[in-house]
Amino acid sequence: MKFSEKFKKNKGEAAVPETAQDSGKKKHKPDPKKLVGTISKKHIKNGSYSMAMAAVFIVIVVVINMIVGAIPSKYSQLDVSSSKLYTIGDETKKVLKALDKDVTIYQIAASGSEDDTISNLLSRYKDESKHIKVEVKDPVVNPKFASEYTTDDLASNSLIVVCGDRNKVINYNDMYSSSVDYNTWQQTTTGFDGEGQITSAIGYVTSEDLPIMYTLSGHGEKDLDSSFKEDIQKANIDIKELNLLTEGKVPDDADCLFIDSPSTDISEDEKTAIIDYLENGFKEFLLDDSGDELTKEYLLPIIVDQLIKTNRASVKVLETTDKWFGVTYPEDKQAVQDSIKELIEKGIYPEKLWK
Repeated sequence: MKFSEKFKKNKGEAAVPETAQDSGKKKHKPDPKKLVGTISKKHIKNGSYSMAMAAVFIVIVVVINMIVGAIPSKYSQLDVSSSKLYTIGDETKKVLKALDKDVTIYQIAASGSEDDTISNLLSRYKDESKHIKVEVKDPVVNPKFASEYTTDDLASNSLIVVCGDRNKVINYNDMYSSSVDYNTWQQTTTGFDGEGQITSAIGYVTSEDLPIMYTLSGHGEKDLDSSFKEDIQKANIDIKELNLLTEGKVPDDADCLFIDSPSTDISEDEKTAIIDYLENGFKEFLLDDSGDELTKEYLLPIIVDQLIKTNRASVKVLETTDKWFGVTYPEDKQAVQDSIKELIEKGIYPEKLWK
């Protein structure tokens, strides 16, 4: 009986007893050494092939990861967020393309608690310019790092943008807008302005001369609206207070003088100082030979244009169905008069417009 048949049983049957004839025969037993040797060679052959294929697969995966890691995140990571949180706009790309100074952006966050939205956005900035460097600073490991730039207590994932001796701090709460349900006291995130804050900070730290807006004080003027003040500062315009009674004149470095609803009259001396400021600026405007003298305009268009060209401000154009009209040449007068009369007749303008 063969070795395999000796132990073979059919389901539901008893084992077949060994006969005398069978017992008289020499039993054939497989040589354990040959059996082990045969199995080992086969398994070693197949095992070596499997190990080789596994090694090749691992090498391929590693190489792919290295290649993907070398690809900028704007190509390797798709922004599938509904509001395109990780995608930077054309204006920011222009700023980064023109950047010729090294800027380091520090993300203040403990290891493992980095805000993914902010981290991914910073990766896009780094991909767009070789001058952008991003570092994460753990406040546990570096407890005194933030104090080198600000005395304020920074929330986790706040940013510090640095270029040379200039720096600007972006608090985490300034990048996210939120609303509170006062029935449940639950706070809900309603928006993200990371790009606007970061691009503004880059413009601030890389600009040598920032425009200055002076706000007139001493007459019960209103305080600047917080959102308006934030927009001005975000446009990298310094805000300083001016009391003409003590200063005597508008400073020479004033790019703008802002007078917000004074509750008392401006004195004659102050009025003279303001008019002198406007006249001096107008003289400079007249001495400027650039552009068409017949179509040039003073103050607002020039200032806005300069701020845009130096990447220190952006302009939002609001759509309207209203028709603009104005006087540039003497022959424009009649058309303007007719337009104003029509608006008064329609009830859009009051009848006594100038009173």
